[in-house]
Amino acid sequence: MSQLTIVGLGPGPRQQLTAEADAILQSGQPLYLRTQVHPLTADLPAFTSFDSLYEESADFADVYNGIVTRVLATLADGPVVYAVPGHPMVGEQTVAKLIPQAKAAGHTVRVVPGVSALEALYASLAIDPSAGLLILDALTVTPETLQPTLPTIILQVYLPRIAADLKLTLLERYPDDHAVTMVQAAGDPDVERSETGPISQIDRLGWIDHLTSLYVPPTDETVEYEPDGESIDGMVRLVDTVAYLRSPEGCPWDQEQTHKSLTRYVLEEAYEVVTAIEGDSPDAIEDELGDLLLQVVLQSQIAKEAGEFDIDSVAARQAAKLIRRHPHVFGDQVADDSETVLVQWEEIKATERAAQARVLDGVALALPSLVRADKIQRRAARVGFDWPDVQGIWDKVAEEVTEVQAAITSGSKPAIQDELGDLLFAVVNVARYLNVEPEEALRQATMKFTERFHRMEAAAKAAGQDLSAITLAEWDRFWNAAKGR
Repeated sequence: MSQLTIVGLGPGPRQQLTAEADAILQSGQPLYLRTQVHPLTADLPAFTSFDSLYEESADFADVYNGIVTRVLATLADGPVVYAVPGHPMVGEQTVAKLIPQAKAAGHTVRVVPGVSALEALYASLAIDPSAGLLILDALTVTPETLQPTLPTIILQVYLPRIAADLKLTLLERYPDDHAVTMVQAAGDPDVERSETGPISQIDRLGWIDHLTSLYVPPTDETVEYEPDGESIDGMVRLVDTVAYLRSPEGCPWDQEQTHKSLTRYVLEEAYEVVTAIEGDSPDAIEDELGDLLLQVVLQSQIAKEAGEFDIDSVAARQAAKLIRRHPHVFGDQVADDSETVLVQWEEIKATERAAQARVLDGVALALPSLVRADKIQRRAARVGFDWPDVQGIWDKVAEEVTEVQAAITSGSKPAIQDELGDLLFAVVNVARYLNVEPEEALRQATMKFTERFHRMEAAAKAAGQDLSAITLAEWDRFWNAAKGR
């Protein structure tokens, strides 16, 4: 079995690297770094970094598991040095995973300490941890873990959106004007910087990166917080609940979900919202909108874990789009009626689509087929591919009917399906030309049929007749009676 030596690289400058760690790094043993994004890497001998895994993996859990798997595999060939920023035992999930697995495989493990971001922060902030200090991870902090009466250091504030999430969490327990200090590259005198300001502004800093931490001084002026959620904004509570369900302590089903596994639920919930709206029940609409909102939040949480985007960036992007598409409200254009608004809206969307290579790009494949056909035809018509009048479309419908009949005569099922598709596409074109939504028209027709069929069933039952046993003439009589009501 081999020896795994885990080395802490310290916060940055080589002079803060321990002599023992320096000797091991220069020893010529196979050297692996979690990341080469560290000031010390320029002074190191040949090494292999795992930065590519951050680009290839779906989320951080996959990154960390991939690193552990590769380090364990290299141990089969001999001793290995694995180096991480700071101290190996401070905020290093790969180390927490690697040590027990390496030992279970029969390898020996040695941890060589390094100066962590914490020691550097103690010096930068002039604080004594022995007087009481709470240390938290920005990726896992919750309102419940905060203790406002204690000085608090929050590590891993390495992206603006993490700072934005952290801000919302802090505001559950602290006043929004409570002064906090953001520190970058603590311990490196050449690049260290800090800025003190209110909690409400921490996500506005333009220099947040992988070396950024937050110090929150203690305060007695706390915000009342109730764990049952009554004091929490409903949206914040939903986002926090979904995040917890996805956490290791949460629900196995939620943990297993991916963007693709949830697509069917997004479609189902959207249709259920439409059904509730058509049922004209405010309570049902509220309930179904909540189910649809859950899908938005869950998709956003999955993306957040993968470092792609989060619910705040989704909302911010939509807000920016609304502002951009309403220049008559937020800009200097004028629109006195809804018709003018729609014209401006289409002009702006056309400008946004200008970057697309093809006219029909961007129409979602997952749309219901009638909706997608309508959108495709409208796109084509905008660039001049359209009939001069509706008669040409009616002629096309008649042509497609003839081709369907010919396909039926041939007995070829693929041909029948193909020609029926062409006929439906032509009928959608009629609806488009007449400015009728084909999906809505078909939905209403289906609902009308359903209601009439229910009335027909009731009439047959009242007459003591079984629908499955009545004659065609009786069917017709019951149907006409149902239509006449």
